[in-house]
Amino acid sequence: MSFTLLNTRPSHQAQALNKLIQKAGGTSIECPTIQIKWLDTPIPTIEGKVDKVIFISTNAVRGLLKLSSEWQQEVGEADCFAIGKATAELAQQNGLKIQTPSAMQFDSEHLLEQADMQQVSGENILIVKGRHGRKLIENTLIERGAKVYQWELYQRVAEPICLDDWTRLNGSIYPVLLITSIESWQNLNTAIENLSKNSSPALTAVVFSQRIADQMKSDGWFKPIQLVQTQSNQGIMDAIGQIVVEYRSS
Repeated sequence: MSFTLLNTRPSHQAQALNKLIQKAGGTSIECPTIQIKWLDTPIPTIEGKVDKVIFISTNAVRGLLKLSSEWQQEVGEADCFAIGKATAELAQQNGLKIQTPSAMQFDSEHLLEQADMQQVSGENILIVKGRHGRKLIENTLIERGAKVYQWELYQRVAEPICLDDWTRLNGSIYPVLLITSIESWQNLNTAIENLSKNSSPALTAVVFSQRIADQMKSDGWFKPIQLVQTQSNQGIMDAIGQIVVEYRSS
């Protein structure tokens, strides 16, 4: 299938998706809207053993793996949970025992609905995350009586947007815009004035969550949005496939 994707993922996360796009006969334009800055943050001081560890993203797992093995003594036998299929798979590949069940859409809200997250009073829960991330999980678990510790191992930094890449996308057949985070969207929206108006009539956005879609609409995006069914590279490819089918049938 012929399509062109503006791959806005950070450079270290873009390559696997690029290979899938090439294999499918598409074109990928690398245009990272954010870069990841790794932080050498010591693990928080925790009173007693850690009962649960929650990994917010693949970058949370990567940040942990960049550290020495001393963290293993701290998390020990704690139950580990992950937001997103890709996060769970990366953690499992590196020896972490993830309890998170397989799910099509697995976000913070779904995690908090799990039985494991209901009766947490008195538990020590470590959240491995990026700086300035959402507070929903932390605040909810504190309300339920848990002691919550945040371990921030990376932060997102805005990348300059190459306007030539944006022009190239809009001149292509079946153009697709990938947005995987609120920060990615906001940086792109800030860099390109009247983004929705100054884009191809055929442009469709592929997004990782309804929360992102809602933010885009609130910011004035009026073009089609396709929500991935599984938060992974294959989920992105499946969403693109659906877009191309709809293009061709219209």
